[in-house]
Amino acid sequence: MCNQFGFEFSSVNRTYSVVQNRNDTFRGNAVSILYDPGKFPALLEKPSTKTLYKRNGGVPQEGNLTEHLEIFERHLDELIPDRNFSGIGIIDFESWRPIYRQNFGSLQPYKDLSVKIERERHPYWSGNHLEREVGKQINCFSSVNDTTTSPVATTKRSHTKRTHYWGSFLKRFQPFEQ
Repeated sequence: MCNQFGFEFSSVNRTYSVVQNRNDTFRGNAVSILYDPGKFPALLEKPSTKTLYKRNGGVPQEGNLTEHLEIFERHLDELIPDRNFSGIGIIDFESWRPIYRQNFGSLQPYKDLSVKIERERHPYWSGNHLEREVGKQINCFSSVNDTTTSPVATTKRSHTKRTHYWGSFLKRFQPFEQ
């Protein structure tokens, strides 16, 4: 039952094998969404000034992976305390996309800051060379992040079926694709 709209799912659930939490809860017996768990690098907006500030390096390739994983593990214990949880666990992180070329529009600051950082390190590189290098770095970090965060979730909640909000993109992802 969707409490907000008063919609009964029981016939849809049986027909299409839809999984739903008891009492229409965000985290429950069947599905638990971990929204922005850990300390993924991100550019966040200060509400008072509307300016961006860096969390954990701001951009994927500048983040501290150890710090992220330690906090991710704590969040996992807090948000899914049942070590035998056998539902679906979703890691929902939306600040940036795991594939460089998909960071456009409102996500453009990730590309811009990444290029700026690389330009400071390599002032004589061409714009194309910088773009390629930044693309490799972001794509590589995304792959490393997935191959380290996911095993923590798997080890700590071995009965859980887990996925990522951007999981389908990660599966098709080529590490050095621009």
